[in-house]
Amino acid sequence: MNPLTIPFRRRWFRLLLALGYATTAALFLYATPRALTLEDALMLLLFTALLAHACTLCYRYTAFILRREFVRLDGSGITIRHNALPKGRELHLPWASAQVRDLVAGRRARVLDAWTDEVQRRTRRDRLLIAWKTADAAVAAHVALELKYASGSDSQGRRLRGVALGAYLVKHISARLPPAPLRAEKSADVPDGFKEIWYFRAPEAAFNVVFGCIYGLLALVFAILFLVGLYSGNWLPLLSIGAFNLLLYMMVYVATYDSIRVEDAGVNYEIFVALDGDGVHYWRYGMKDGYAATIPWELLEDAFLMRHYLRHGNRTNTLYLTFRPHDRAAYLWQIRYEISTPASRRADPELLGDEIVEAIRDNCPNLGLCRDLPLLYLPDPGGRNVLSEVDNAKPFHRPDPLADGNVMGLAKRR
Repeated sequence: MNPLTIPFRRRWFRLLLALGYATTAALFLYATPRALTLEDALMLLLFTALLAHACTLCYRYTAFILRREFVRLDGSGITIRHNALPKGRELHLPWASAQVRDLVAGRRARVLDAWTDEVQRRTRRDRLLIAWKTADAAVAAHVALELKYASGSDSQGRRLRGVALGAYLVKHISARLPPAPLRAEKSADVPDGFKEIWYFRAPEAAFNVVFGCIYGLLALVFAILFLVGLYSGNWLPLLSIGAFNLLLYMMVYVATYDSIRVEDAGVNYEIFVALDGDGVHYWRYGMKDGYAATIPWELLEDAFLMRHYLRHGNRTNTLYLTFRPHDRAAYLWQIRYEISTPASRRADPELLGDEIVEAIRDNCPNLGLCRDLPLLYLPDPGGRNVLSEVDNAKPFHRPDPLADGNVMGLAKRR
């Protein structure tokens, strides 16, 4: 195939922000008194840590300006240099027939799949996701590349960006993927008119809103101090208060925006898991508004419930769904759906979780049929998208309920 290279724009604005961050931290560090008091020592430690963090960001963005980010497709495989990879390293993923080494881990790897999705949180993000598996890894890995800074052209010279660019890359990658092995799949036999639906809320949303309100009150206090300093003409404390106030307002925005949105989605019965004749449907905050994901019954591999016991007698209930993303896939997706907080406060989340799992498993005709395929764990739309050994260790098949005294499987608590 002819080489296809998609470059990403150099992020000059982020570099300028990082330089401003480093300059401000350096000024604060220089202006901090060197007296041997506890308060001054803590301030020195704080500004030193901020300066070190700022210098790290400056180095990272400078490296990507000097060595531009890109995605390249050629006859040997896919080559990626992107900020989403750890330490900015270059990653090469060969096609299934190629024998090339993965430059990140030094192990043989092969491309499994590529697809696009859209995340809607504080901002809308179009992403290209690529999954692969190394020969000695028990599970598959993936990387999510934001397409905001990428642009390219198709064979007819038309300019492509965002979703159109992602679809163009997926088309080229999918053409080089081998077909999935044939399996004796059965068709689902779902009763006519069958439909079940359960609604949920996000457990951490209310806490984050309260946390954001506390930040907001602190920001208001520092805004008053800023005005007092402006009136008195004492510029050094004024600069410190103003910078800290700006930081607090940013923390308020980050802490509360998503939490208010997800709490609103839970109150309005928008977060749900539904079953019907087509399969399992679900939506959670971060997915595209009005577009629920659908898992056909024939592609479901397993469904089970995990209960983790926390301090003070609290428990979390998580629904695990393992399935093939499409009928050509030679691997499995695994998602985790938090069901600890039903929309109805009178509902028992443990009994509700058992009810959901039982309803799903009763209608799955191919449970355990693809158990030998590699697993790929997909975090929620707001989860981390970086490649790491921790992420690679997360997927697992349904465990023995008695294997760990801290975790329960499908067995109900009486």
